Amino acid sequence: MSVTVICPLYKSKQYINSLHKSLLMQEDIDLKVIKYILTDTGDGVDKIVNDLEKAELTIISISDFSHSLTREKAAMESDSDIIVFITQDIIIKDKKWLNYANLFMKGNVRRHFQDKYVIISLLKNTQE
Repeated sequence: MSVTVICPLYKSKQYINSLHKSLLMQEDIDLKVIKYILTDTGDGVDKIVNDLEKAELTIISISDFSHSLTREKAAMESDSDIIVFITQDIIIKDKKWLNYANLFMKGNVRRHFQDKYVIISLLKNTQE
């Protein structure tokens, strides 16, 4: 199953490189794209994201940001089987973290999540 990760960014310069590296290190998953939605603050994060592998950047103004609508718009543009919403300051220590989303979709979540302290929002993409 293909996965799209959606992550809004705001003043994220201190997080972006380690966050992106931790997403790319994920194993046993078809990571299609990491969609970053950057609220423009002029801090140069757009230049960093533009050089990142598998990254797709959308820049919005502060007045256009909405916690729910920003994520929903990005999700509706995705054609992946699984969409994972994260925050910019998440710390991913497990190289199979994204694979848990795949297991969740297959109904194996109880066995694999009972000892995890990670909360992710999952939305099965139902677009045709």
